[in-house]
Amino acid sequence: MSHADFVRALRARCSAAGAGVGCGPAGAASAQMVRVIVNGSSVAFDQPPIVTVGRVLIPLRGVFEQLGAFVQWNPANNTILATRAGTEVQLTIGSRIAFVNGSQVTLDVPAMVGAGRTLVPLRFVSEAMGAHVQWESVSRTVYVTSSGAAQPVPPRVIQPPPAPRQSVIQGSVVRVDTGASRLYVQQGDQVYTVIVTADPAISGPSGSISLSQLRVGDAVTVTMNPQGHAIAIRSTTAGQQPPADVRITSVTHNAQGAMRVGDTLTVRMRGTPGGDAHFTIEGVTGAVPMTERQSGVYVGRYTIPSPFLVQTARVLVTLNVDGRVATALAPTPITVSGSANATLAILSPASGTSVGTPVVVRGIATPGARVTVRVDYRGTVLLFPVSGTYGEATTTADASGNWQVSIWPSVRIPNATLTITAQAEDPLGREATPVTVQATQG
Repeated sequence: MSHADFVRALRARCSAAGAGVGCGPAGAASAQMVRVIVNGSSVAFDQPPIVTVGRVLIPLRGVFEQLGAFVQWNPANNTILATRAGTEVQLTIGSRIAFVNGSQVTLDVPAMVGAGRTLVPLRFVSEAMGAHVQWESVSRTVYVTSSGAAQPVPPRVIQPPPAPRQSVIQGSVVRVDTGASRLYVQQGDQVYTVIVTADPAISGPSGSISLSQLRVGDAVTVTMNPQGHAIAIRSTTAGQQPPADVRITSVTHNAQGAMRVGDTLTVRMRGTPGGDAHFTIEGVTGAVPMTERQSGVYVGRYTIPSPFLVQTARVLVTLNVDGRVATALAPTPITVSGSANATLAILSPASGTSVGTPVVVRGIATPGARVTVRVDYRGTVLLFPVSGTYGEATTTADASGNWQVSIWPSVRIPNATLTITAQAEDPLGREATPVTVQATQG
């Protein structure tokens, strides 16, 4: 029986009995979109390849003759024999047992008949004959390349990955943690944590340096990715010899007692030469410039401009040399009193007004002054003149100079004339001029 007669007989048997061994299985999918390219040339089939159990089966002669194989059909035992370059492959229709150069091999899927054509597993036969097989799932194409032939590469468009966004921070190092491979950089009010896991390019003024060579205070520019990993670190100060410390060795001033309006405070400081210096008086004035009169000797002056009182004010001196700063306090604080006497005034009651009970007196004085208020009365009771003192009270003016007292009369005399007298003594022991107000008992 010829191969064509065998195929026709087998097709008739499959049609009568249904799908079975040696027939195209009911679950086999016609791979209309499957293309086969052998050594760069597309192969045309009158029966399209099919895919079954994940394997591509193709018509017997289409591919193998292009590979230079000689194909024979043996109708006596329904076997196929293909030979090429000393390699012999034998398959049997419907059997998963095959032979390569006489050695038995078990197939995933047997050779079979489909649509009047004998179909054989493409990969097994091709590779058994020394060809290379590649499946391209996107285009559903099988590339078969025989020995010595270059394998064609299917065209594809490769989109380049988007460039990662980078950020650059410029600031100063506030901490170096070599154990955790972390660098902490302050830019303005924000402190950034930089991860230095790989070995980014760290450059200093004299060339490449390591993370451990960075020091607190070094100026750095860091380029990092969105995950906070350093890409490059550049420092303009790392590895340099640290500058000498700025020092203040002494601070003196000329205040011997309380300073008053028009007095001039002279502050003298000795320290590192070549800097900018100023002093402040706590509670009195801000930065007063100091001039370097000779190397390392700075002098500044301040004249008390207006009346006020400040006790034990500290004098603070600041020296700045190339961005390095030192501060020091004068060993002796000063007292500033802008007036010769303590101040005192009664704000309420006003002269000639009527007061109730108790008699409430309010006023102002030098901050911290001790204020004493006395209320005297003079009037008539049953046409008889009477006079005396309602009472006396003492208080202390607050930081703003405000004070207030309340005096309860031992006896209330309607329409009596009240003489309210206030006296004050400030913290320096200076007495204010007494003040008097007359009011009427309501």
